[in-house]
Amino acid sequence: MTEPTGYKLNPEKLKRASQSILPFVCGAFYYTENYEYFDVIKPYLDIPEEPKGIEYYQKELDMKVIKSL
Repeated sequence: MTEPTGYKLNPEKLKRASQSILPFVCGAFYYTENYEYFDVIKPYLDIPEEPKGIEYYQKELDMKVIKSL
């Protein structure tokens, strides 16, 4: 049995949230993507970035070379 992917609520990000966000986050500290108001609280969750592939770094290097010419 696999658990659904979920994200922890980040208290540091929540400090800057407006009062209107509180009804959506009260009572829980862990949210999955199937939560009804996930889009509302998404900015206040710790969501890891996807790793960047070799293509991304190759493109960055190419852009730096072109700019230096």
